[in-house]
Amino acid sequence: MNLKLGFLIAMLSWGSFVGSDILVKIMNSKNISAYEILFFYAVGNCIVSFSLMRKNHWQDLKQLIIKTPHFAIIACLIYIIGSGASIKAFGLLPVPDIYIFFFTAPIVTFMLARITIKEEIPLSRWFVVIMGLTGVIVSYYGNLQMGNTGLSLKGIGFCFICVGGLAVNINMLRHLKLAPQILSFFPAFVAIFVVPFLIDDAKNTLINDFVVAKEFIIGGMLLATIGTFARNQACSILPASIFAVTHYFQLPVATIAGFLIWGHLPTLPTVIGSIIIISSGMSIVLTKETIKSIYFRFRFHP
Repeated sequence: MNLKLGFLIAMLSWGSFVGSDILVKIMNSKNISAYEILFFYAVGNCIVSFSLMRKNHWQDLKQLIIKTPHFAIIACLIYIIGSGASIKAFGLLPVPDIYIFFFTAPIVTFMLARITIKEEIPLSRWFVVIMGLTGVIVSYYGNLQMGNTGLSLKGIGFCFICVGGLAVNINMLRHLKLAPQILSFFPAFVAIFVVPFLIDDAKNTLINDFVVAKEFIIGGMLLATIGTFARNQACSILPASIFAVTHYFQLPVATIAGFLIWGHLPTLPTVIGSIIIISSGMSIVLTKETIKSIYFRFRFHP
C-alpha cells in the first residue's frame, strides 16, 4: 500500500511541476528573470511548508543545522542553484527537449544511491534506467544528424545542473530520513534572504513584475510548492531507484502542453527517444503481477 501511495504522490509531484514549468516559460517570455521567479516560488514554498511544520519537525531541523551543518548547506545550495538552473533552461529550450535532458536524472540518482546510501538496486531497474538513458541519447544525436542544431548548449548545461541537484536531493532525503516539510521549508526560507541580492534593484523589480504577471506568479508558486512537497513526501516513501523512474511520466504531459501552448512539435528523433523513455518507465510499473491484477479486475468485474 505504501508503494502505491508513493507512486500516486510522485505522479502528483511531477504533474504539478509540469504546470509550474509551463508558467515559468510564460513568465520568461514576459522578461521576468529566473532569480525573480525563484524568489516568488521560494516564498510560496516557505509559507506552505511552514504551515505543515510541527514541534518535532522544528527539533529535527535544529539537529540538522547543529549536528550536520554540511547537509543543511548542501540542501540550500541545491535549492537555489538547481531551481535557478531549471528556470533558466526553460527560457532557452523547447519544452519537449528540456524534459528529454532532465531524464538523465535517474541514472545519476541510481549511482548516488548505490554509492552513498548503499541501496540494493535490482538488475531489472538498472536495465530500465539504461533504457531511458538510451532514449535521451537517441533523441539528442538524432536531432544533430537531422541538422537541428538550434538546441542551446547553455540551456542543456542548465538542465544537467538541475539533474545533479535533483539526484543529490533524492538521496539526501533517503539518507537523513527527515520529514519532507523540513527540507521543503529550510532551503526556501534561506533562499528568500539570499536571492534578492542576485536581483538588480530587487525591491522595485519584484513589486513591479508581480503586478504585471501576478496570476502566473501565484499559480506557479502554488504548483511549484505542491510539486516540491509531494516530491519530498514520495522520496520518503519510495526507494530512490523507484522514485527516480517515476520522473519519466512528465514527458507525455509536457510534450502535449508544449504543442498546445507554443506549437512546439517534437522532431522525429525526439518522438523516438520519448517512446523509448516512456516504455522504460512503464516497464517498472507494469510488472507481471500488476498486469494480472488489471486483467482479472476487468475480466471478472466489467
